[in-house]
Amino acid sequence: MAALQDAIEICAKRGRPVDLAQLPKDDPETYDMLCTADTIGVFQVESRAQMATLPRMKPREFYDLVIEVAIIRPGPIQGHLMHPYLARREGTNQLVI
Repeated sequence: MAALQDAIEICAKRGRPVDLAQLPKDDPETYDMLCTADTIGVFQVESRAQMATLPRMKPREFYDLVIEVAIIRPGPIQGHLMHPYLARREGTNQLVI
């Protein structure tokens, strides 16, 4: 958060103020970057596990990122929830009753 505050202050000093409330929440280029796991330095999605999952998850909206961050945790991983979720998301796993 401190780095973000510093960056906002530097932009303002350089005559290019940033208003966080005006940043688009659905920027396609940002989601393209996430889908290719180009996330070094991006909080919450820069770990190797996150970077390995992003190309499979293909996030296209904020809620996809919520799921991405939540599913790459010890509980869901140890409970074997990640791969079945991704398979269902990709449409490759059918529910057998």
